[in-house]
Amino acid sequence: MKFLSGYFKQYKKQAIIGPLFKLLEAVFELIVPVLVAKIIDKGIAAKDFALIWKYVGLMGAFALIGYICALTAQYFASYVANNIGCTIRSDLFKHILNLKMADYDKIGSAGILTSLTDDVNQISNGINLFLRLLLRSPFIVVGACVAAFLIDFKASLIFVCVVIILISIIYFNMRITLPLFKKSRTALGNLSGIAENGLSGVKTIRSFNKSADDFDTFSKQNSNLYNFQLKASSISAMLNPITYVVINLCICLLIYYGAIEVDDGVLSKGLVVALYSYMSQILIEVVKLCNLVVNVSRSLACLNKVEKLFAYGDNSSSDVETLTDNDLKNDICVDFKNVSFTYEKNSDATINDISFEIKRGEIIGIIGKTGSGKSTIARLLSGIYDTYNGSIKYFGKEIKNLSEKEKADSIGFVTQKTNIITGSIRDNIIINRSGVNDTDINSASRISCLEEVITKDAEGLNKMLYATGAGTGLSGGQKQRLGIARVLAGNPDLLILDDSTSALDANTESSFLRNLTEMSKDITTVIISQRIRTVKNCNKILYIDDGVILGFDTHENLYNKLEDYRNFCILQGQEMNV
Repeated sequence: MKFLSGYFKQYKKQAIIGPLFKLLEAVFELIVPVLVAKIIDKGIAAKDFALIWKYVGLMGAFALIGYICALTAQYFASYVANNIGCTIRSDLFKHILNLKMADYDKIGSAGILTSLTDDVNQISNGINLFLRLLLRSPFIVVGACVAAFLIDFKASLIFVCVVIILISIIYFNMRITLPLFKKSRTALGNLSGIAENGLSGVKTIRSFNKSADDFDTFSKQNSNLYNFQLKASSISAMLNPITYVVINLCICLLIYYGAIEVDDGVLSKGLVVALYSYMSQILIEVVKLCNLVVNVSRSLACLNKVEKLFAYGDNSSSDVETLTDNDLKNDICVDFKNVSFTYEKNSDATINDISFEIKRGEIIGIIGKTGSGKSTIARLLSGIYDTYNGSIKYFGKEIKNLSEKEKADSIGFVTQKTNIITGSIRDNIIINRSGVNDTDINSASRISCLEEVITKDAEGLNKMLYATGAGTGLSGGQKQRLGIARVLAGNPDLLILDDSTSALDANTESSFLRNLTEMSKDITTVIISQRIRTVKNCNKILYIDDGVILGFDTHENLYNKLEDYRNFCILQGQEMNV
């Protein structure tokens, strides 16, 4: 609730006005049984039709005023609930966009999507019900008990007992259902992840005839969700019948007691009817309160999930450092010292106690077998992961202490897979960066060999691409070249290519690598690959295996001195005359 209080502050007046109007409606509703009692005892008994019509007119006026109050309360409750839901959704989306990739990997896109849509909607609905019934239902319950006390003390004891019993029932029901609703929200997120995985990989699944297996996995998770929801809903559904039984038994007891009191002349018939009306009001409000408890329990489970998403990214260092022009002139661009890194939930380190230096302007290759730790080093170099042991300095500054903007402006990271956005080729290269102009685009296109793709089409840079349909008309190699051009257009000081030439043919890759050597000597380049031909002309090659550096030298020296590297080259047909 502390999390929500910050959002309620923006709509403090509306959040107060709504319940107050609902409270005003409740006041008029509590007066009605008294008027009914007067109609019975004074109007009907004395056949005073003028008095009857007077009280009927008064009841009509109260009903109209109550209706207006209810509409006003509903408007303000909806206004607050929808605005808070909209603000939470916007803040959450903005927060997620600024998360580190390490956090994003932990959460997963399915969990994020569920929270942005269904969870926030549940929170909004819960706020709406909370504001409408927060004061009304308890006020009517307490007011009915007070009115019963004023009418007859002994009768009021029945009211007090029924309220205590009902509160106990609601409390224990909430204690059981809240954890179940939390589990059902988690199960829903897992189900979304399985569905997303199945839909994104539908071609692969069908090609291996594994649709049945994928369906079985989905069905199992769907059954888990069904079981949690069924159990939670079944227990919640027991609230209404139990409360009906308790209330109706008390109504029977009240009527029995009232009949005796009427015979004894202690109570009038009108007052017995009033007591019955107050007990009925308690019944109606308790049913509403039960529905409120169920919905609020659901909303609290969703709120807990959203709060956890907001908690990601809060562990960043407060010692944010900035890069100056003098820093970028340092001879040492990257300095790894005794760096170890272990992925969350893994027991073994992916890289273990590695150290190396990269000088400014060098082109460095990183090569090794699958799973050796190459991509992990790339992500550490780019600052995506900051939970490492040891020290990683980028131009003399600890990379984990640099702001995300500082790293984005200075470090260019190209992955193997390039994501296409719906827009022109120009839009896909610029990505809303105000500092990127046509000169940058043309230079980046030439270096990345994307230029030939652009010139072949009459629309050139204005050719439309689409996020769906695999980029519409671009091959895997062309998309990789677009990804490289996208990063180069930002003029990074450090360029990291993580197997981002894997789909390029030998001639195009050779042209691109040749263009890289012609770039400004101030740009440092790290090329990660599994192919010797891609990195053999680099200034130095870092050869890594099982998270440990086996060698860091030129291609020729590694080939001559390191048997493991030499065998790696021979397997790829890259023999040298030793």
